[in-house]
Amino acid sequence: SYSGQTASVKGQLRPRSDREFTLFTLKMTCCAGDTVPLKARIFVVPDHQGGSLTSKGFKDGDWLKVTGVLQFVPLDKPGHFMPVIRAKLSNINATGPE
Repeated sequence: SYSGQTASVKGQLRPRSDREFTLFTLKMTCCAGDTVPLKARIFVVPDHQGGSLTSKGFKDGDWLKVTGVLQFVPLDKPGHFMPVIRAKLSNINATGPE
């Protein structure tokens, strides 16, 4: 029911290419030893600004806030999906940790 809705996420950049990246934050349940990365796959959709991360000056580890359209892509394993956000470069902005 969330597919096609607008989503905003915040995290640290891990580039996969100039138009595809993941964001991560570390979730701690009890102590630092049990932290796990929370990941989101994001694809840059070309807009009037172009469409590359390097053209906006982003680099690995930068904190970003991304707003885009949420989709769920089926994986090879039946019943499993990967959340994907398609975002225009203009909706990808530098931010800081909370």
